[in-house]
Amino acid sequence: MRKRLLAGTLFCLLALYATACWACPHCNIHNYLAKSVESSKNIYVGRVLSQVDEQHAEIKVLRVIRGERQAGEKVKTQMWMAGRDVGAELVFSDPTSWPPNYPVLPLFVEDEIRFLIQPQLAIADMDEGIRRVQGIGVETSKAGMEYVRLHRTGASAAIIKAIREIRFEEESGTEPPFCSYRLTNLVAALMAVPTKEAENFVVQETLALLGGRSEKLDIANFPHAATVRAEYLNDLLVQSAKSEPLQWKVRTSVLAAYPGLTGSLLTDVTYALVRSKASSPDSLAPLATDQMQKDMVAVGVLLVGNDSSRWWDWEHAAEVWKQALSVEPSETVRQRIQERLDSARRFLNRDRSTVPGDF
Repeated sequence: MRKRLLAGTLFCLLALYATACWACPHCNIHNYLAKSVESSKNIYVGRVLSQVDEQHAEIKVLRVIRGERQAGEKVKTQMWMAGRDVGAELVFSDPTSWPPNYPVLPLFVEDEIRFLIQPQLAIADMDEGIRRVQGIGVETSKAGMEYVRLHRTGASAAIIKAIREIRFEEESGTEPPFCSYRLTNLVAALMAVPTKEAENFVVQETLALLGGRSEKLDIANFPHAATVRAEYLNDLLVQSAKSEPLQWKVRTSVLAAYPGLTGSLLTDVTYALVRSKASSPDSLAPLATDQMQKDMVAVGVLLVGNDSSRWWDWEHAAEVWKQALSVEPSETVRQRIQERLDSARRFLNRDRSTVPGDF
Protein backbone atom coordinates (compact mmCIF):
# COMPACT_ATOMS: atom_id res chain seq x y z
CA MET A 1 0.00 0.00 0.00
CA ARG A 2 1.37 3.34 -1.03
CA LYS A 3 2.95 5.30 1.81
CA ARG A 4 1.78 8.83 2.45
CA LEU A 5 5.21 10.42 2.48
CA LEU A 6 4.20 14.03 1.98
CA ALA A 7 1.42 13.87 4.55
CA GLY A 8 3.75 12.19 7.01
CA THR A 9 6.43 14.85 6.50
CA LEU A 10 3.88 17.60 7.01
CA PHE A 11 2.57 15.95 10.17
CA CYS A 12 6.09 15.77 11.59
CA LEU A 13 6.68 19.45 10.78
CA LEU A 14 3.49 20.50 12.53
CA ALA A 15 4.12 18.20 15.47
CA LEU A 16 7.63 19.55 15.87
CA TYR A 17 6.76 23.25 15.84
CA ALA A 18 3.27 23.31 17.35
CA THR A 19 2.83 23.95 21.05
CA ALA A 20 2.16 20.74 22.99
CA CYS A 21 -1.51 20.14 23.72
CA TRP A 22 -4.02 17.42 24.57
CA ALA A 23 -5.02 16.54 21.00
CA CYS A 24 -2.60 16.09 18.13
CA PRO A 25 -1.41 19.15 16.13
CA HIS A 26 -2.67 17.60 12.89
CA CYS A 27 -6.23 17.82 14.29
CA ASN A 28 -5.85 21.10 16.11
CA ILE A 29 -4.53 23.20 13.28
CA HIS A 30 -7.98 23.22 11.66
CA ASN A 31 -9.50 24.79 14.76
CA TYR A 32 -6.66 27.05 15.89
CA LEU A 33 -4.84 28.33 12.81
CA ALA A 34 -6.90 31.54 12.62
CA LYS A 35 -6.30 32.36 16.30
CA SER A 36 -2.59 31.73 15.87
CA VAL A 37 -2.46 34.12 12.90
CA GLU A 38 -4.65 36.73 14.60
CA SER A 39 -2.43 36.85 17.70
CA SER A 40 0.83 37.21 15.74
CA LYS A 41 2.40 40.65 15.46
CA ASN A 42 5.03 39.59 12.94
CA ILE A 43 4.43 37.08 10.13
CA TYR A 44 6.95 36.56 7.38
CA VAL A 45 8.39 34.05 4.94
CA GLY A 46 11.98 33.21 5.71
CA ARG A 47 14.79 30.89 4.71
CA VAL A 48 16.54 28.83 7.37
CA LEU A 49 20.24 29.80 7.29
CA SER A 50 21.60 27.80 10.20
CA GLN A 51 20.85 26.11 13.49
CA VAL A 52 22.06 28.37 16.30
CA ASP A 53 21.38 25.84 19.03
CA GLU A 54 18.90 23.05 19.72
CA GLN A 55 16.03 25.51 20.12
CA HIS A 56 16.93 28.40 17.80
CA ALA A 57 17.73 29.11 14.17
CA GLU A 58 19.00 32.05 12.13
CA ILE A 59 16.44 33.06 9.51
CA LYS A 60 16.71 35.38 6.52
CA VAL A 61 13.47 37.28 5.94
CA LEU A 62 12.36 36.91 2.31
CA ARG A 63 9.00 38.71 2.37
CA VAL A 64 6.84 40.26 5.05
CA ILE A 65 3.20 39.28 5.44
CA ARG A 66 2.57 41.47 8.49
CA GLY A 67 4.68 43.37 10.99
CA GLU A 68 7.94 45.29 11.27
CA ARG A 69 10.43 42.84 9.77
CA GLN A 70 12.30 43.86 6.63
CA ALA A 71 13.12 41.73 3.58
CA GLY A 72 16.77 40.72 3.76
CA GLU A 73 16.90 41.06 7.55
CA LYS A 74 18.47 38.22 9.51
CA VAL A 75 16.73 37.22 12.73
CA LYS A 76 17.18 34.63 15.45
CA THR A 77 13.97 32.78 16.25
CA GLN A 78 12.88 29.77 18.21
CA MET A 79 12.89 26.65 16.06
CA TRP A 80 13.56 23.17 17.31
CA MET A 81 16.16 21.01 15.54
CA ALA A 82 16.52 23.44 12.66
CA GLY A 83 19.58 21.72 11.23
CA ARG A 84 17.58 19.39 9.01
CA ASP A 85 15.64 22.35 7.54
CA VAL A 86 18.62 24.50 6.54
CA GLY A 87 17.77 26.05 3.16
CA ALA A 88 14.03 25.50 3.56
CA GLU A 89 11.58 28.38 3.09
CA LEU A 90 8.88 28.45 5.77
CA VAL A 91 6.30 30.81 7.25
CA PHE A 92 7.33 32.21 10.64
CA SER A 93 5.24 34.10 13.18
CA ASP A 94 5.12 35.04 16.87
CA PRO A 95 1.68 33.89 18.09
CA THR A 96 0.55 34.67 21.63
CA SER A 97 -2.79 32.84 21.47
CA TRP A 98 -3.60 30.06 23.91
CA PRO A 99 -2.00 26.80 22.75
CA PRO A 100 -1.92 25.21 20.34
CA ASN A 101 -0.39 27.82 18.09
CA TYR A 102 1.83 27.63 15.04
CA PRO A 103 5.01 29.76 14.89
CA VAL A 104 6.47 27.73 12.01
CA LEU A 105 4.40 26.45 9.08
CA PRO A 106 5.03 25.02 5.60
CA LEU A 107 5.23 27.50 2.74
CA PHE A 108 1.98 26.40 1.10
CA VAL A 109 0.06 27.95 4.04
CA GLU A 110 1.22 31.46 3.04
CA ASP A 111 -1.75 32.10 0.76
CA GLU A 112 -4.24 31.15 3.46
CA ILE A 113 -2.46 33.28 6.06
CA ARG A 114 -2.68 36.30 3.74
CA PHE A 115 -6.41 35.60 3.47
CA LEU A 116 -6.85 35.31 7.24
CA ILE A 117 -5.22 38.68 8.01
CA GLN A 118 -7.92 40.46 5.97
CA PRO A 119 -10.50 42.28 8.14
CA GLN A 120 -13.53 40.89 6.26
CA LEU A 121 -12.21 37.61 4.76
CA ALA A 122 -13.28 38.83 1.32
CA ILE A 123 -13.36 36.36 -1.58
CA ALA A 124 -12.95 37.79 -5.08
CA ASP A 125 -14.31 35.08 -7.37
CA MET A 126 -15.25 31.41 -7.73
CA ASP A 127 -11.65 30.27 -8.21
CA GLU A 128 -10.70 31.80 -4.89
CA GLY A 129 -13.89 30.50 -3.29
CA ILE A 130 -13.00 26.92 -4.17
CA ARG A 131 -9.44 27.50 -2.99
CA ARG A 132 -10.80 28.71 0.35
CA VAL A 133 -13.09 25.66 0.65
CA GLN A 134 -9.83 23.67 0.72
CA GLY A 135 -8.29 25.83 3.43
CA ILE A 136 -6.69 24.21 6.46
CA GLY A 137 -8.43 26.41 9.01
CA VAL A 138 -12.17 26.06 9.64
CA GLU A 139 -12.65 29.84 9.29
CA THR A 140 -11.17 29.71 5.80
CA SER A 141 -13.16 26.69 4.66
CA LYS A 142 -16.40 28.11 6.10
CA ALA A 143 -15.87 31.35 4.19
CA GLY A 144 -15.28 29.39 1.00
CA MET A 145 -18.35 27.21 1.59
CA GLU A 146 -20.55 30.25 2.09
CA TYR A 147 -19.24 31.90 -1.08
CA VAL A 148 -19.85 28.77 -3.15
CA ARG A 149 -23.34 28.36 -1.66
CA LEU A 150 -24.29 31.91 -2.64
CA HIS A 151 -22.69 31.81 -6.10
CA ARG A 152 -23.86 28.54 -7.63
CA THR A 153 -23.44 29.40 -11.33
CA GLY A 154 -20.64 27.22 -12.62
CA ALA A 155 -19.76 26.04 -9.11
CA SER A 156 -20.37 22.32 -9.67
CA ALA A 157 -18.05 22.12 -12.68
CA ALA A 158 -15.32 24.09 -10.90
CA ILE A 159 -15.52 21.94 -7.75
CA ILE A 160 -15.47 18.73 -9.80
CA LYS A 161 -12.35 19.99 -11.56
CA ALA A 162 -10.65 20.66 -8.19
CA ILE A 163 -11.58 17.18 -6.90
CA ARG A 164 -10.23 15.52 -10.04
CA GLU A 165 -6.94 17.42 -9.76
CA ILE A 166 -6.42 16.27 -6.17
CA ARG A 167 -7.42 12.71 -7.01
CA PHE A 168 -5.02 12.65 -9.96
CA GLU A 169 -2.13 13.79 -7.76
CA GLU A 170 -2.97 11.25 -5.08
CA GLU A 171 -3.31 8.37 -7.51
CA SER A 172 -0.05 9.38 -9.18
CA GLY A 173 1.77 8.82 -5.90
CA THR A 174 2.19 12.44 -4.84
CA GLU A 175 -0.40 12.97 -2.14
CA PRO A 176 -1.24 16.69 -1.70
CA PRO A 177 -1.06 18.11 1.85
CA PHE A 178 -4.24 17.53 3.85
CA CYS A 179 -5.59 15.52 0.93
CA SER A 180 -8.51 13.81 2.69
CA TYR A 181 -9.51 16.96 4.58
CA ARG A 182 -9.65 18.96 1.34
CA LEU A 183 -11.63 16.26 -0.46
CA THR A 184 -14.12 16.11 2.41
CA ASN A 185 -14.75 19.85 2.17
CA LEU A 186 -14.94 19.84 -1.62
CA VAL A 187 -17.52 17.04 -1.70
CA ALA A 188 -19.54 18.87 0.97
CA ALA A 189 -19.40 22.06 -1.11
CA LEU A 190 -20.41 20.16 -4.23
CA MET A 191 -23.52 18.79 -2.53
CA ALA A 192 -24.38 21.91 -0.53
CA VAL A 193 -26.96 22.70 -3.21
CA PRO A 194 -27.20 19.46 -5.24
CA THR A 195 -27.32 19.74 -9.04
CA LYS A 196 -27.78 17.03 -11.63
CA GLU A 197 -24.15 17.46 -12.62
CA ALA A 198 -23.05 17.00 -9.01
CA GLU A 199 -25.22 13.94 -8.46
CA ASN A 200 -23.99 12.29 -11.68
CA PHE A 201 -20.41 12.93 -10.57
CA VAL A 202 -21.01 11.30 -7.17
CA VAL A 203 -22.38 8.17 -8.87
CA GLN A 204 -19.54 8.06 -11.41
CA GLU A 205 -16.89 8.48 -8.73
CA THR A 206 -18.45 5.77 -6.59
CA LEU A 207 -18.40 3.30 -9.49
CA ALA A 208 -14.83 4.28 -10.36
CA LEU A 209 -13.69 3.64 -6.79
CA LEU A 210 -15.40 0.24 -6.75
CA GLY A 211 -13.44 -0.71 -9.86
CA GLY A 212 -10.13 0.47 -8.45
CA ARG A 213 -6.96 -1.41 -7.64
CA SER A 214 -6.90 -3.99 -4.90
CA GLU A 215 -3.67 -4.88 -3.19
CA LYS A 216 -3.04 -7.75 -0.83
CA LEU A 217 -2.83 -6.58 2.75
CA ASP A 218 -0.25 -8.00 5.10
CA ILE A 219 -2.52 -9.03 7.97
CA ALA A 220 0.46 -9.03 10.32
CA ASN A 221 1.29 -5.42 9.48
CA PHE A 222 -1.82 -3.62 8.30
CA PRO A 223 -2.20 0.19 8.59
CA HIS A 224 -3.55 2.08 11.59
CA ALA A 225 -5.48 4.61 9.50
CA ALA A 226 -7.83 4.51 6.53
CA THR A 227 -6.56 5.33 3.05
CA VAL A 228 -7.52 8.46 1.13
CA ARG A 229 -9.68 6.25 -1.09
CA ALA A 230 -11.61 4.87 1.88
CA GLU A 231 -12.19 8.33 3.34
CA TYR A 232 -13.22 9.71 -0.05
CA LEU A 233 -15.80 6.94 -0.54
CA ASN A 234 -17.08 7.69 2.95
CA ASP A 235 -17.51 11.34 1.90
CA LEU A 236 -19.49 10.32 -1.19
CA LEU A 237 -21.75 8.05 0.87
CA VAL A 238 -22.33 10.71 3.51
CA GLN A 239 -23.06 13.53 1.09
CA SER A 240 -25.31 11.38 -1.13
CA ALA A 241 -27.81 11.56 1.75
CA LYS A 242 -28.65 15.10 0.58
CA SER A 243 -30.84 13.42 -2.04
CA GLU A 244 -32.82 10.28 -1.20
CA PRO A 245 -32.78 8.88 -4.77
CA LEU A 246 -29.04 9.55 -4.99
CA GLN A 247 -28.40 7.92 -1.62
CA TRP A 248 -30.30 4.82 -2.72
CA LYS A 249 -28.38 4.63 -6.01
CA VAL A 250 -24.96 5.04 -4.39
CA ARG A 251 -25.61 2.65 -1.51
CA THR A 252 -27.14 0.03 -3.82
CA SER A 253 -24.15 0.23 -6.17
CA VAL A 254 -21.69 -0.27 -3.33
CA LEU A 255 -23.56 -3.18 -1.75
CA ALA A 256 -24.06 -4.88 -5.13
CA ALA A 257 -20.31 -4.84 -5.76
CA TYR A 258 -19.33 -5.74 -2.20
CA PRO A 259 -19.38 -9.58 -2.37
CA GLY A 260 -16.88 -9.56 -5.25
CA LEU A 261 -14.33 -7.27 -3.59
CA THR A 262 -11.00 -8.49 -2.24
CA GLY A 263 -7.85 -7.23 -0.53
CA SER A 264 -7.32 -3.56 0.25
CA LEU A 265 -10.37 -2.53 -1.80
CA LEU A 266 -12.61 -4.69 0.39
CA THR A 267 -11.09 -3.10 3.50
CA ASP A 268 -11.56 0.43 2.12
CA VAL A 269 -15.18 -0.14 1.12
CA THR A 270 -15.96 -1.78 4.47
CA TYR A 271 -14.51 1.23 6.27
CA ALA A 272 -16.60 3.64 4.17
CA LEU A 273 -19.85 1.70 4.63
CA VAL A 274 -19.44 1.40 8.39
CA ARG A 275 -18.05 4.90 8.96
CA SER A 276 -20.87 6.50 6.94
CA LYS A 277 -23.43 4.25 8.68
CA ALA A 278 -24.63 3.09 5.27
CA SER A 279 -24.24 -0.46 6.58
CA SER A 280 -23.18 -2.30 9.73
CA PRO A 281 -20.53 -4.93 10.48
CA ASP A 282 -23.30 -7.42 11.30
CA SER A 283 -24.81 -7.06 7.82
CA LEU A 284 -21.46 -7.11 6.02
CA ALA A 285 -19.91 -10.11 7.80
CA PRO A 286 -22.12 -12.75 6.11
CA LEU A 287 -21.01 -11.45 2.70
CA ALA A 288 -17.41 -12.53 3.40
CA THR A 289 -17.17 -16.06 2.00
CA ASP A 290 -13.64 -17.06 3.05
CA GLN A 291 -11.18 -16.32 5.84
CA MET A 292 -9.17 -13.77 3.90
CA GLN A 293 -12.31 -11.79 3.14
CA LYS A 294 -13.31 -11.94 6.80
CA ASP A 295 -9.91 -10.54 7.73
CA MET A 296 -10.23 -7.67 5.27
CA VAL A 297 -13.73 -6.84 6.55
CA ALA A 298 -12.53 -6.96 10.16
CA VAL A 299 -9.62 -4.62 9.37
CA GLY A 300 -12.00 -2.15 7.73
CA VAL A 301 -14.16 -2.12 10.86
CA LEU A 302 -11.07 -1.87 13.06
CA LEU A 303 -10.01 1.32 11.24
CA VAL A 304 -13.37 2.94 12.00
CA GLY A 305 -12.70 2.30 15.69
CA ASN A 306 -9.20 3.71 15.31
CA ASP A 307 -10.74 6.95 14.02
CA SER A 308 -12.85 7.22 17.17
CA SER A 309 -9.85 6.57 19.42
CA ARG A 310 -7.92 9.40 17.74
CA TRP A 311 -10.75 11.72 18.76
CA TRP A 312 -10.64 10.27 22.29
CA ASP A 313 -14.08 8.71 21.89
CA TRP A 314 -13.03 5.47 23.55
CA GLU A 315 -16.56 4.27 24.24
CA HIS A 316 -17.44 4.30 20.54
CA ALA A 317 -14.05 2.83 19.65
CA ALA A 318 -14.61 -0.08 22.03
CA GLU A 319 -18.08 -0.69 20.60
CA VAL A 320 -16.73 -0.77 17.04
CA TRP A 321 -13.82 -3.05 17.95
CA LYS A 322 -16.25 -5.50 19.52
CA GLN A 323 -18.13 -5.52 16.22
CA ALA A 324 -14.86 -6.17 14.38
CA LEU A 325 -14.30 -9.27 16.52
CA SER A 326 -17.78 -10.53 15.64
CA VAL A 327 -16.69 -10.84 11.99
CA GLU A 328 -14.60 -13.85 13.13
CA PRO A 329 -11.18 -12.85 11.77
CA SER A 330 -8.11 -15.08 11.86
CA GLU A 331 -6.10 -15.32 15.07
CA THR A 332 -3.51 -12.75 13.94
CA VAL A 333 -6.11 -10.10 13.17
CA ARG A 334 -8.18 -11.03 16.22
CA GLN A 335 -5.20 -10.43 18.48
CA ARG A 336 -4.60 -6.97 16.98
CA ILE A 337 -8.25 -6.02 17.48
CA GLN A 338 -8.24 -7.43 21.03
CA GLU A 339 -5.20 -5.30 21.85
CA ARG A 340 -7.14 -2.18 20.79
CA LEU A 341 -10.18 -3.27 22.75
CA ASP A 342 -8.11 -3.93 25.87
CA SER A 343 -6.54 -0.48 25.49
CA ALA A 344 -9.96 1.14 25.30
CA ARG A 345 -11.11 -0.69 28.44
CA ARG A 346 -8.01 0.42 30.33
CA PHE A 347 -8.56 3.99 29.22
CA LEU A 348 -12.21 3.92 30.22
CA ASN A 349 -11.09 2.58 33.60
CA ARG A 350 -8.67 5.54 33.73
CA ASP A 351 -5.52 3.43 33.76
CA ARG A 352 -4.12 5.77 31.13
CA SER A 353 -0.48 4.99 31.80
CA THR A 354 -0.92 1.61 30.12
CA VAL A 355 -2.65 2.87 26.96
CA PRO A 356 -0.35 2.70 23.92
CA GLY A 357 0.24 5.98 22.14
CA ASP A 358 0.12 4.62 18.58
CA PHE A 359 -3.41 5.70 17.71
